[in-house]
Amino acid sequence: MSNYLSPRSSIGIIGTNEQAYQLALAAKKLGYRVNVLGTSMFNLVKAEADQYFIVESMQDQRAFKKLAQVSDVVLYTNENFPNQFIKLMNQFAHVPQSENMHFFTTDRSVQNVMLEGSGLDLYPYVLAVTVEDVRDALSSFGSPCTIRTTLSATHKPAIEINSEEDLSQAEALLGYGPCIVEPVQERVRRIVITAIKDEAGEFSHFPISAISIDDETKGFVSAPAQLEEATAHLMEQATEGIGRMNDFVGLFSVEYALTEDDTFYIKEITNYPHKALDHTLKSHTFSTYEAMIRLAVGLPLNQLNHPTANLIYWRFNEKQLGMVEEKLLNNTSTDVVFYPNYLDERNDPYDTIGHVFMHQTAKATSSKQSNQDKPEERADQSEE
Repeated sequence: MSNYLSPRSSIGIIGTNEQAYQLALAAKKLGYRVNVLGTSMFNLVKAEADQYFIVESMQDQRAFKKLAQVSDVVLYTNENFPNQFIKLMNQFAHVPQSENMHFFTTDRSVQNVMLEGSGLDLYPYVLAVTVEDVRDALSSFGSPCTIRTTLSATHKPAIEINSEEDLSQAEALLGYGPCIVEPVQERVRRIVITAIKDEAGEFSHFPISAISIDDETKGFVSAPAQLEEATAHLMEQATEGIGRMNDFVGLFSVEYALTEDDTFYIKEITNYPHKALDHTLKSHTFSTYEAMIRLAVGLPLNQLNHPTANLIYWRFNEKQLGMVEEKLLNNTSTDVVFYPNYLDERNDPYDTIGHVFMHQTAKATSSKQSNQDKPEERADQSEE
């Protein structure tokens, strides 16, 4: 392939989150050196990095240039940097995620314009910069709403806003930068499709995943999501349509909100691995992270397999450890993997410390059943 990089070449990674760690692991597995740039010291990522650059701000142009100069290809899992930095880095290293894909995924107004006439709609939202913006959104949408930062602020999941009394929590989140406020609608499912666009413009898909609880601290994922065949086909077509709107080669994910009448809206577009597909670390011959590395260095991909089992996957934090230990002792189909940061003294009870992976027999159920993606143990998923 034209962009092939031999082992021992260097891969630059922007970001120090969990996705950056998994990308670094995948790169090391394939024999590549890893250079990392971020605003914080994340011991997991640092342990895998050959070079590590810490910056005070993601506006530090010189640091991005230096990263590109010591790397053969650069990938990012943190979009909190100016779009023009991609052009700068492209002078020294290949950045497959591309300028226009970065622009498209980080600016919802651009998405609105590009999606116009496509038949696809964005999930209702308000971009909030001040508490007054959140108050106006709450008045417009009605309660409850969720607010989440548009930036990659570590350990800052979405917050539910039910009344004026909750605005103080919103104000704290706004301290990290602009936020997205969205209404919480009953019986709306979160569906994630991750696709690969190759050099010929052809698409392949990982199994469609469903996020069953809208809370990153206790939500879990099932794959393949139980959908009507026609609905699944339409959503895959929509995903490919989004991929064709942008000039890039690589992996991207689209998160949808699916209503009871099978209408779907775009909630989020990312051009790096979505956490909902982390089950591929165990369920596939290669994960979304390894796929991204292979695409970046020009290595071929085997055909994606579509498992027939229903894969139940969720992360857990320190507060849920007791529940996880109980499952581990009483259910032989439970596979628990602890992350290395379990040993770190980070003193955050909501910090992800591992994941649980289970197999269940797939059921051909209708997408209109509200509990179809949820295992029988749902009650055990709540926080203790």
